[in-house]
Amino acid sequence: MIIQRPTPPSLNAECIVSPSAPVETDRGFFKPQNPCPVDERALQAGLHVTLLIAPTSVDQRYSQRIDGHHGAAFPSHNPAFGAELQATTLESEIARDDARAIRWSRIQEVKRILHNRCHDAYDGTVVPANEHENFAVALLNAAKYIPAQAMDFSTNKPKLITLDAAMRQRLQAPGVIHKQRRMEARVGYFFGRYIIKHGLHTVLETAEVSQFLETTNELERLRLGRRILRLASRSVTDPVEGIYQSARAQGRISRSSPKRALGFMMWHFDHKQPDYFSTIERQLKAELAHPAA
Repeated sequence: MIIQRPTPPSLNAECIVSPSAPVETDRGFFKPQNPCPVDERALQAGLHVTLLIAPTSVDQRYSQRIDGHHGAAFPSHNPAFGAELQATTLESEIARDDARAIRWSRIQEVKRILHNRCHDAYDGTVVPANEHENFAVALLNAAKYIPAQAMDFSTNKPKLITLDAAMRQRLQAPGVIHKQRRMEARVGYFFGRYIIKHGLHTVLETAEVSQFLETTNELERLRLGRRILRLASRSVTDPVEGIYQSARAQGRISRSSPKRALGFMMWHFDHKQPDYFSTIERQLKAELAHPAA
């Protein structure tokens, strides 16, 4: 069945809210027996951020061809990453996008031989335990977070190494780490859906909400709507704010990136905040009319 692809919220507002009957995936269905190692700093916060492949040299006898499809989450047939979700309705397509966002959030371009050795050594990556970890890890991936260590496949026997400044610089070169091509907007909408679902309820009692729902002045509505999105975004980025800021201070997130995870998240809206206002208004009115017990 051919269905309409998700469009900007201004045209299809339901694309930015969680489906009323989401398609559930069984995150325990496939668990790698020998998963890729994860970042120790993020793990202290309960986040499983898969290590990058170290940009090491390899014997010239092997292919130097670059593979541009080394994802942050594999294998692709894992149901937790949307492999079994069929996009037959708008709701199921949204559910599939939410499951795949972690795969799309970080692609590393690396020599093909190193990519192959990674897949030979490990049979997958750790699956996020829930949607909150899924969001947090996808945020760090999208921010091009570089763990202190990396997987070294310069020989047939993999090992972990500590990245030096030169290696970090190579990883931060343009195009080496990026979101999945042509899926950047879908990752952004995934972030937006999560913020509205889990952040709006935290701002219900603020003056901005009551003023936003009452004002008829478009400029004031614009100011208040942006403020509400920022406040909602702050509440959901708090769990990774410390990791983000310390990594940026250490050069493991580019200094050209926003100083805070909140700023990085707001960057994804890129002047699209007004596209969300009608959906925000409907959800705020619904939550105020029927507050949670």
